[in-house]
Amino acid sequence: MPTWAWRIATCLTGLLLGAGGLPLASAQTPAAAEFFRAPTLEAAKLSPTGRHMAATRYVESIQRHALVLVNLEGERQARVIAAHRDADVRSFHWVGGERLVYTLGDRKASEFHTEGAGLYAIGIEPNASAKVLIKRRWDEFGEANVTGQAVHAKVRDTALDPTHRFHSVVRDGSGKVLVVRGNFTGEELTSTVLMRMDTVSGRSEVVSKGAPERVTEWLSDATGTPRVAVGTQGDRSLTYYRPNAEAEWRVLHDSPAYGLDLEGYEVLAVGEGEQLFIRQAAAGPAEHTVLATQRAGEANAKSQVILSAPGYDFQGRLVRSGDRVVGLHHLTETWGSHWFDPTMKAAQQKVDQLLSSTVNVLDCGACVDPKRVLVWAFSDRQPGVYYLYDVASQKIEPVSATRPWIKPQDMAAMGVERVPARDGLPIPLYLTLPRQAKGPAPTVVLVHGGPFVRGAEWAWDAEAQYLAAQGYAVLQPEFRGSLGYGARLAKAGFKQWGQGMIDDLADVTRWAIAQGHTDPKRICIMGGSYGGYATLMGLARYPDLFRCGVESFGVTDLNLLYTSAWSDATAGIRQHYLPERMGDRVKDAAMLAADSPVNRAEQIKQPLLMLHGRQDRRVPIEHGDRMHAALAKHNAQVQRKVYADEGHGIAGEANRLDYWTRVAEFLASQLGAR
Repeated sequence: MPTWAWRIATCLTGLLLGAGGLPLASAQTPAAAEFFRAPTLEAAKLSPTGRHMAATRYVESIQRHALVLVNLEGERQARVIAAHRDADVRSFHWVGGERLVYTLGDRKASEFHTEGAGLYAIGIEPNASAKVLIKRRWDEFGEANVTGQAVHAKVRDTALDPTHRFHSVVRDGSGKVLVVRGNFTGEELTSTVLMRMDTVSGRSEVVSKGAPERVTEWLSDATGTPRVAVGTQGDRSLTYYRPNAEAEWRVLHDSPAYGLDLEGYEVLAVGEGEQLFIRQAAAGPAEHTVLATQRAGEANAKSQVILSAPGYDFQGRLVRSGDRVVGLHHLTETWGSHWFDPTMKAAQQKVDQLLSSTVNVLDCGACVDPKRVLVWAFSDRQPGVYYLYDVASQKIEPVSATRPWIKPQDMAAMGVERVPARDGLPIPLYLTLPRQAKGPAPTVVLVHGGPFVRGAEWAWDAEAQYLAAQGYAVLQPEFRGSLGYGARLAKAGFKQWGQGMIDDLADVTRWAIAQGHTDPKRICIMGGSYGGYATLMGLARYPDLFRCGVESFGVTDLNLLYTSAWSDATAGIRQHYLPERMGDRVKDAAMLAADSPVNRAEQIKQPLLMLHGRQDRRVPIEHGDRMHAALAKHNAQVQRKVYADEGHGIAGEANRLDYWTRVAEFLASQLGAR
């Protein structure tokens, strides 16, 4: 697929929630803060009435993300309605036109903490008090430490303990939500109980009585009645269905619990009547998943495909209005929309005409005869802007830019390619070239983590843009094992951690050299988690191709994934998932040893920057310590930084800026910034 050439609007006036930009260090070496500082607005959602918009926003005075409200029928000034000094608002949901619920998290902390997400409800009227529905901590009593308009909340007897978590909003206009209580064996979740909660009184009732054992996932209808449940029995995953609250549960589908379900079957939503929206494998040799509908009450009923994108699995979210599915947003190389509702279909067509240079994702609130639509508009060069579209007048106006200090005309374009690997397997590649590049450029191969996840998509990418702004071409390959591109690519990664996956990285790099994009003498490989592992293996296996590496939070000894007592891998993952996808400890012992970077340290002679979090539970610091010690015997060009308060990733903003500044300085010393 050729590089997309999009026209980007360079002047957006009248934007709310703006922030003055920080000056770039220079046109060639922009400051990390320009790309990695918090946006002014995130995750905006239109209220069911269309009169208000809620979002999260970083508040400098408390250095936390708060919940803000914008009155779309008034002055449209953002007002903080909930902000906590010891936590960030992590997610939020409308539970009516005048009330929201939200959960908390700590963006400053590693994943190694004991607080839960909690659940809080708050009205949108001025000086409203937040009600605690689920406590974050066992000892949480008294004030909920809410700031902003002197907002305070008292924990009442109705507040649930931290074993509960938010599930979804009941879509019948009642203002109720569903929550689940987790049952654990040690740290492993074994089953859940589904409960319906009133967000005003805090009272709750169990709605999953009589359900099968060991259920951990639920889907409900608009009234909050559970209709689909997913649980495990041994090494099998069972999907259950019932048509109403009085009916018996029956098995709808049976698949492997931990392996890759090649049928791709998953119930996504309960529609009207006994209609289910499902994800399933496409018919024939296509090997990708599609969106389909199925009549659960009809014996041997055939499903009907409603959306198929060859070369891409169905990934997306359904837009609901009660039990009615009015449309969906789906991901191929970027996001697209498909509407069943005629009003929204017409609105999408008009918005796309008005904003022809961006991808436009529409939010219609409750989607009941919508008068206003919130538009999220973005591209590879535009970080994202919120607009408000009036359905009757067909006029659109800007509400807020998320990063107003970023100038789209200064950003680099991202292209999407399919590069043949040495065995002919097409490897998706997201390619970002520096602006005004003349001839082959120094290149960073940016490897995603996982590895069995999707890595990139066509959108503004802070990491790719930061590197491109300094003159580097950026390759983001979706190597074998990556998800989202069909079963063939996914299955090809089984037991190929240090072999075929690494070969794919070399193959796309050589393709970029042959295309004239990459300077063959100035290539660095970089990544975190599995990407950190791939960095080390790439340096060991292809020393003539990669002249340096930046490794973060990387696995270095594959056997430690099975044995480390501090890892967050469950017993089920170690028993079923890892043997299938990475290798069996007994049968594949020789392969696991050969594919462990710690055993190949003497082969890594290139300059290397290692970055780790002391509190990492996903890949414990033992991996980095052992690798660093092994490298010290053979390589004097290794730099290392351990962040004492970070885990598997960089959560704190100050640490994030330090991280990327170190990366930029290292790359400049090895490849030379343009």
